[in-house]
Amino acid sequence: MAQKLTRAQQLKDTANASFVKKEYKAASAKYSEAISLEVDDKDLNAVLYANRSACRLNQRKFLDAATDAIKATELNPTYAKAWARLATAKDMLKQPSESKSAWQKAVNALQRTDLTDDELKQKGQYERGLADAEEALKRAKADLNNQFENPVVVKECEAPWNIAFGLIPRLEREKNFESSAWVIASAYTYLEQGNMKMDSMVNDGEQTTVQLRALEPLSNAIMTDPRVFHLAKSEWISQLNEQLNAEVMVHGGWKDAGPAQIISEANARLAKEGWDKVRPALSVTIRAFILYAFVEGKLLRNFTTEVQYLGRAIEVLERGQKEWEHVSFKDRGAIFRDTFKRGVDKLYMDSLRELHDTEQDPHVQASILEELYEKSKSMIESVNNSPPPTRELDPAFAAAYYYHARGNAYAHQAFCCSRRGSQLTDSKEGLTLLQGAGFSYLKAADEFPEDDEWHTVYLTAAVENMLEGGAAVGLVLETLKRLRLAIPVAEKIWGAVMSRAGYKYRFQRALEFEPKLQRLLDEGKIMKDYGMCINLSSASAGGSFGDESFSVDLSKI
Repeated sequence: MAQKLTRAQQLKDTANASFVKKEYKAASAKYSEAISLEVDDKDLNAVLYANRSACRLNQRKFLDAATDAIKATELNPTYAKAWARLATAKDMLKQPSESKSAWQKAVNALQRTDLTDDELKQKGQYERGLADAEEALKRAKADLNNQFENPVVVKECEAPWNIAFGLIPRLEREKNFESSAWVIASAYTYLEQGNMKMDSMVNDGEQTTVQLRALEPLSNAIMTDPRVFHLAKSEWISQLNEQLNAEVMVHGGWKDAGPAQIISEANARLAKEGWDKVRPALSVTIRAFILYAFVEGKLLRNFTTEVQYLGRAIEVLERGQKEWEHVSFKDRGAIFRDTFKRGVDKLYMDSLRELHDTEQDPHVQASILEELYEKSKSMIESVNNSPPPTRELDPAFAAAYYYHARGNAYAHQAFCCSRRGSQLTDSKEGLTLLQGAGFSYLKAADEFPEDDEWHTVYLTAAVENMLEGGAAVGLVLETLKRLRLAIPVAEKIWGAVMSRAGYKYRFQRALEFEPKLQRLLDEGKIMKDYGMCINLSSASAGGSFGDESFSVDLSKI
């Protein structure tokens, strides 16, 4: 016992030294190693968890930081630093109510008369944290009426899924298995299955009875196509919370644990209970993370917490795939299939993009772009190395987890190039990045059928980036023609949604260049091989062909 305690202290000292040098990953690993020794010293263990929480805060793993801080406060309820780290994690997760409570406990833990100078300084910091949390909570309560954003608000007869159901009989007769009707109809079917199970919930005033297995179709709906989601009724969020709590409890899932703890405890339970018990526990845990993320991001616009939950789900899936590589899919379950992880990766990349656009710190933005680009590359490789199934066997599955997954990845790759290129527009590198973004958006559009709104959106983005990056006039005109022909096709299913999203302005602005460029081409003022750089905000253009350069004021054409 004494030997283990000495080893734990040594590991803590090594970790502390790494932390001071800002080597947070190395420090976290050493704290984890010390924790795994399970020494019989609550105070030491509380410090180890609190210090690992600090590492994870610096690594922007806010959910894991909160989990560690909670464990530290359980071991030592008077540990002020642990409460402060929990409060900081909750601040970063934009949960002011929980943050306020934790800051108050941090302050209370230092309510003594014999405080050292360092402790007095800490107390002042904690009091400022408490005041900030109180202000954040006031703002959140003031915005309560506008708290939830309904992703889709259209008339029932204009809803894409209802139009899709009407089209499917004809699509079957014509053997058209590429239409976006298939994927949106499938996603809506999953959503309704989950809603029906939640609607069977009974509350008699003393206890609530729920029908289990609602999380499976609800998470399948979101992964298949999140565009299908809409709030059918105001109490949906509270219903979902009750459903989540019930299913996690009944199946023995993990609500607040981090990936390492989940895998470790799952292995321990496997030895006692076997896969028939552990499989549903893992499944409900991952699906709960997906739904927690969806509510935070798509309904509350809290993209930081959305990214955290999806990142946690992905890490559990990756660890599980490696840990149980030789276990059959029948035993370990559908969540460890590559297609399932692809569904979570799609949501994660979407959330990273949203987070990038709301993040204020340019260094964090750059880090997000780097991760998003690498994730998109990995997704493309995954699909390329796994040929999609024949569409007619399951058109929605093939679209959602192969073609659309790859298309989304190309679009995210294009987004990263476009953002980097827009910062370097006066350089050759910037123009190359913008042209690359245009080509990647073209690839993204090709993965979606003409009757899908994303086909038109990505064609528009391709045009915008090619124009600013100086792509060849011929390619730009060809893409503009494709866009012009695709818009009325997509509007048959997605017209109401496209109108609400404000796409028509972007379409019109892009299409305005088609007749102008064509006129210049017909008059012999430019050639198809010319590379034109067009400033979309001023409608001025310049370009080159060989050693020649030219400029055009498009507003006068």
